[in-house]
Amino acid sequence: MPTWTEADLRRLRTAQARRATRPATKGGAKANAATPVAAPAAASRGMGPSAPRRPGPGAAPRARGAAPRRAPAPRCIPAADSAAPLPGGGFVLTLRDLPPSLNDWQRWHWTRRREEMMRLAGVVRALAMSSRLPHLGAAEARVRSYFPDRRRRDPTNYAHWKPLWDALVRAGVLDDDDAAHLRVVAFDLLVDPERPRSEVEVRSLERRVAAPVAPTP
Repeated sequence: MPTWTEADLRRLRTAQARRATRPATKGGAKANAATPVAAPAAASRGMGPSAPRRPGPGAAPRARGAAPRRAPAPRCIPAADSAAPLPGGGFVLTLRDLPPSLNDWQRWHWTRRREEMMRLAGVVRALAMSSRLPHLGAAEARVRSYFPDRRRRDPTNYAHWKPLWDALVRAGVLDDDDAAHLRVVAFDLLVDPERPRSEVEVRSLERRVAAPVAPTP
């Protein structure tokens, strides 16, 4: 029977310890139970996905079991679509839409243009029916668009707004959007960071001629 020296026993213990801490064998066997798991180690360093978030500098610590903080509400709140008739013939539309620039409109694919025209036509038609907007034969329009920022914009690059005028015709409010039936007298670009919107004021150009007074006998 061979005799084991102290050096042999030391080498045997070292080999057994290495086999116990080896992550996996060449045949694809599972890791030994003594193998340390990477995720808890990373979590202990604050790097893994399961690690709790540490508060930033100057932040008050959150109490255990407290509800998570909610994100603050955005400042920019779009206006609701609405319509109201005007005395003397006409109406005012308040839309959440902002006019696209002529450059953007020309870059859009024809399918996107058609979708935008149909969507805006549906909005205007619903407002015309719910608010009972009057039908105008000839009208003049004033548009005020409130953008959320102060970027430099050219008013002539936005005044075309073809989808809006087509929507008014499709909704049955105007007979046509040509020069004989519609005249755009103003197109203002303003700023409102909290409520970006477009206000469209349309007034009738038809003037009723008073009937002559019949002479008294």
